Amino acid sequence: NPLSVLAKSSPSDRSADLMVGEDAAVFDWDNETMEGLGERGWASFFAAVGAILTAIAVVWVYPPTGYADDFQAALEAAAGGNSHLVTLFYGIIFPLVHS
Repeated sequence: NPLSVLAKSSPSDRSADLMVGEDAAVFDWDNETMEGLGERGWASFFAAVGAILTAIAVVWVYPPTGYADDFQAALEAAAGGNSHLVTLFYGIIFPLVHS
């Protein structure tokens, strides 16, 4: 597989650490599989990401069905029309929602 040369990490020397947890950064293309939906593979990953992006597009981004415009208007009303405060509100809300 030609991608094995590009997408393979080398084993690290873990003799001096506490050996707690897993080495999450280890990647070997030869160990990857497509498998079916519901299995642990790329097909399930792509299906999950596709479903999440579709939901975000319908619920948030797409104007006729999304709430982004309403949310933006609510923030602007709360900030009294001050665009700097709206940006600050987004800067506060974003990490809270994504944590």
